[in-house]
Order: sequence, then structure tokens, then C-alpha cells
Amino acid sequence: VSREQLDAGQLGLQIRRKKTVYEIVGVPEALCQETSQRRRQIKARLKSQGKSSARAAASASKATRKAKVDVPFKTLLKRWRKQFAQHAFTEKEAQALLNKATLPLNRELATKLAIERGLKTLTASESSFTAEQLVTKAAIEAQGYGVSATEIVAGVETYLKHAPIVKLQRDVGEQYYTTTEILATERRMMRQVEQMKLDDSFRLEPIAVQRLIQRHLPITDRTPEDDRLRNLEQGKTAEYLLTSPGRIKAVDGLAGTGKTFVFGVCVEAWEKAGYKVLGVAVAGQAARKLGEEAGIESDNLAMRLKQLEIQRLECRDPWHQNGAADRKKGNGFELDEKTIVIMDEASMAGTQGMAKLVEAVFDSKAQLIVCGDDLQLPAIDAGSPFSAIGKAV
Repeated sequence: VSREQLDAGQLGLQIRRKKTVYEIVGVPEALCQETSQRRRQIKARLKSQGKSSARAAASASKATRKAKVDVPFKTLLKRWRKQFAQHAFTEKEAQALLNKATLPLNRELATKLAIERGLKTLTASESSFTAEQLVTKAAIEAQGYGVSATEIVAGVETYLKHAPIVKLQRDVGEQYYTTTEILATERRMMRQVEQMKLDDSFRLEPIAVQRLIQRHLPITDRTPEDDRLRNLEQGKTAEYLLTSPGRIKAVDGLAGTGKTFVFGVCVEAWEKAGYKVLGVAVAGQAARKLGEEAGIESDNLAMRLKQLEIQRLECRDPWHQNGAADRKKGNGFELDEKTIVIMDEASMAGTQGMAKLVEAVFDSKAQLIVCGDDLQLPAIDAGSPFSAIGKAV
């Protein structure tokens, strides 16, 4: 049962909401409290420790959790009936509540909820979408609501006209849409990119960089022609990353052209200059490859964003006295003015994920290097953040 169904009263029962908990009106209050035993255990541990943060609650939940034991359903049912009977709530009382339940289907509300949930699913990974894609997602979300496909199609058509939806201008092809929220996110991200590209605090000394490049990517009279061309291109990329201005840089190139090797060369220079280098990629496999070949600690984008969210929650914890300074603390993704973040396969990242990473780097005064291949862009993503950043820098 979804929260939207509970909030909309679609179960036909009278529902009472208490913060994040839902109770059925008619079930004894004492019984509701007794069946919330885990919550009481967690609250008791938090009280004993004098803590109240989300992180402390998660820790308390883990500490008080007992090992799960498989109990036969018949045994559980017998136990529950005995427990409920002690509160004068038997099958007779439960059936009386069900007999009073009414299930009038609000088709308009059910259609709207399905469309909104479908839109949320779409925009979690894509910055734009077609009407057909929204219909597909909404139809999946509508399962169990009793709404027909015809109602979903008509609902999407209306929704795209009146909701906070923006038509994207395209010369040819299918019509794409986005949301005002995504547009605002993109504009905020690009404002931060424009500011970051003017910062030259991460530039290294050119002469030392040239020595490093010549050592790893030599070009001499004895260098074969193929190697000469490859070393020349890779050397230019390394020189751009190490000596050009900007706290954000973009590298666009085909897979297999040696970008990871170039990163390894750059990491040597950065670490010698006192910088810490961290890696991130959309896919876990790409993150592992980046870590192994470039010699840096790497993880997938979802995990990096989770680490950033944990740090954000820690900053809001009243038990932390350092306030914003705690944002630099974390679980392997600590950003500051001496940190360089390399993002591989950036062309596969959606707007929401890229914007969160850019904002974190921007706020911490770190440097971000995005690397990708425009040819890998998903056809359904009409607005790639990687492409936009590449054009800007």
C-alpha cells in the first residue's frame, strides 16, 4: 500500500496519520502502541544516549535489532490473536470495521497520482521525456488503481498542458518535455559551472608538467609514428588538465583512447602537489576500472551522492557543534579546496545526479573533471549535462 493511497483514503477505511505512521481509526490506541515495539526500543536507546539525529536513529535501529528467526505463520497468527484479544479487538471487531469500509474509486485522483508517480520515476534519471514514455510509466503505476489505459492517455494529455511542464524546442523528431524543476536545476548548475571555470587555483607549474609528460609520453626521433600521434594527443590532454585555469574541466573522447592512462599521469602530479584525487562513475564497473587503472579511490555516482547526503544530515544534527565544517567529513568522499574529483562516463549521468555533484564540488571549493563520450548519450535524453558543461568550459 502506497503513502499516496493512504493519504487519499483509497482503502475505504478511516485513516489517521501521525507524522510518518498511519493508524486505522477503530483499532485500540493501546494495541497500536504495543505493536510499535521496535519504535519504542529505538526511542529508548536514543534517549539513553542523548541523541536525536537521523544517523543516530539508524545506528540505534541496528544496535537494537535482534537476529531474525523464521516463525511459522500459524504460530504468528495464534500469537497475534491472543495479543489482540487482550485489547478487546478480535476478528469480530476487525470485521465490523471492514463492513463499514467504502471503496469509491476517485478515478480522476487515481489517474493524477499514477501520472505524478510515473513522472517522478522518469525524471529520476532523465532530464526530458516524451508523452509516450510518461503514458508507459503512468500505466505501470496505475496497476491496482482500477484506471483504464484510455483514462491514462487522456490524463497525460491534460497533464502536459496544465502541470508545471515545459515543451522543449526541437526542429525535427518527436516532441520532448521537461519540468520547471529540472530547468531550474540545470540553470543553477550552469551558473555554478560559469563561476568555477574562472578559478585558476588548481593550476600546476608548466615546466614541471612538461617534464612529467615527456617522461610518461615521450616523443623522440625513435618514437614510432602511431605512438608519436597517441602520445601527442594524450600529452595535450594532460597539459590541459594540469595547467589550464578552471575548477571544472571537460574531456570528451572515445572509449579506448587512453583517457584513464592520462588520468594516472595527472594523479602523479596532483598528489605530488599535495592534492587528494577521488573518482566517481555512473556505473560501478566503470568506477572500479577508474580506480584500478588510475590508482585512485573510486565509487559509483549513487554511492557518492549517498555519502554527500549523509554529510548534509550530519551538518543539520544539533549535536554537531562545528556546523558547516562537518560537511567536509564523511564516508570516503570528503571534499575541500585540496580535492580533485574525476567523473568518468559523465555523458551517461542525468541532470539531477550531475547537479548534486557539481553543487557539492562548488560549495567545497574542490575541482571537478568530467570525462565522457557524446556518442554514448542515451537517445532519450534530450539535454545532457555533460554536453552542456563541455560547451561552457
